[in-house]
Order: sequence, then C-alpha cells, then structure tokens
Amino acid sequence: AKSNLFIQLFNFGIIPIIVKFIAPLYPNKEFIDGLLLLGCLPCTINISVAQTLSAGCDMGTAIFNAIFGNVFGVFLTPLLSISMLGASSSVSLVGTLRKLGGIVILPLLLGQFARFTKLRVFAEKYSRQSRNFSSCLLLAIVYNIFSDTFKRGLGIRKDMLMNLLTIMPLSYLSFSYLFWAMSKKALPGLDTKTRGAGLLSAPSKTMAFGIPFIKTAVGHRPDIAYLLAPLLLYAPAQLLLGSSILVPFLQRKINQNNEFECGGGI
Repeated sequence: AKSNLFIQLFNFGIIPIIVKFIAPLYPNKEFIDGLLLLGCLPCTINISVAQTLSAGCDMGTAIFNAIFGNVFGVFLTPLLSISMLGASSSVSLVGTLRKLGGIVILPLLLGQFARFTKLRVFAEKYSRQSRNFSSCLLLAIVYNIFSDTFKRGLGIRKDMLMNLLTIMPLSYLSFSYLFWAMSKKALPGLDTKTRGAGLLSAPSKTMAFGIPFIKTAVGHRPDIAYLLAPLLLYAPAQLLLGSSILVPFLQRKINQNNEFECGGGI
C-alpha cells in the first residue's frame, strides 16, 4: 500500500508541482500550457506494464498503478488542469468529466461485466490477438491526432521542436532519477522488483488517455498543436529511454540481488 501510494503521489503530486514552477521558465512560451497539461496526466498503461515485464519487475505493482491511475485520473486530471492553467483556462469540468466517463469509465465497467459472461472464455482464448489489436488501436489514435494536427496546420517552428525534442527526454530521465532517489528515502526497505515497477510507472505519462483528454478539455483552442506537442514527444522518449536505459539498469540490479541471495555477495 505504501509503495502504491508513493507512486501515485509522485505521478499526480510531485511531477505537477515541479512542472508548475519550472514550466514558466521554458523559453518558448507557446508550450507552457501543454507542459502543464502533460504534468497532470496519469501513468501509462501498455508501456509501463510491458517494460516491467521485460525488466523482470513486479507485475502486480505495474498493473495496479496503471489501472488505478487512469481511472482516478478521470476525476483528478481535470481538477489538476483547472488548478494549473487557472480559472481563465475555459476547461469545462462537468463537460470534460462526462466525456471522459464515456471514454474511460464506461468501457472499464462493460469489460468487468463481460467477465461474468461467455465473452471471458473467448477473451482468454484470444488474449494474445486482443493485446495486439489493442496496440494497433493505440497506434491508430496517435496517427489520428498527428493527422488532425497537421490538417489544422502545425505552425510550430523547427527550432521550437528541436528544443522540445531535447527537453522531453531530459525531463523523463530527471523524473526517473528523482523517483529512484526519493523512493529510497521514503521506502528504504522496498525490494528492487517493486521499486523497479514504480520507476517504470511513476515518471510516465499516458498518451492513450492524454490525447482524448486534451482534445476533450481544450480542443476548442486554436493552439491545440502546442498543447499536444509536449505529450507527443514525451511519450516516445519514455518508450525509447525506458526500454534502452531503465530496463537494462533494473535487470542488472535484480541479477545482482539474486547473486547476493545465492551467496555471491559473501
């Protein structure tokens, strides 16, 4: 319970607070609101679970925080966004909650209800195909938002994008390092596999929930491309850096612990 609470507090509390103070210092002011919205999003679903499995960390921690964070985020993310952007942000709380409820909560409830029907047998039989189909749907969502953004007119200068391409990977690595350091202080006795699952979950921000939320909450704004750009560049950074840096790091840590437990540390 303590580890799950710390992961959610880091994702919904520490990151938004840091972003709130640092975002106004960003050189390209057009991206500030997008950075603030990014900080309010919950952790990823597919990426964090897949990376946790690859690293050999605790799957229960990753799955719980992915589901809990995204369900809780339906209510908390709009409230955080209004607080971060200010009262003049024109974010409709009731309208956003109603639309997100249909996008996130309703499918979840229908899925749980389907578990009590014969659909559960079908789902278990074709679980691998359904996971692949789910990934394809996520890619379709990303493709849709890129296409829609370019159709409206991206209007972002090359130098602005280059700044963002540099800042987003550095931000992800910085948040990851901060979580690892803070978790050692807050949860000193936590095992490596659980701490590793938190490392792959807490600093991450979901695109599957984030894109519908941003389009629902502030899709009427003419600068929607600037609002989406930080998320669209942060997501690939956490996928690539998480898989190439964090996963191997955690695999080494787990192997070291296993060798020590088998007598290799004597």
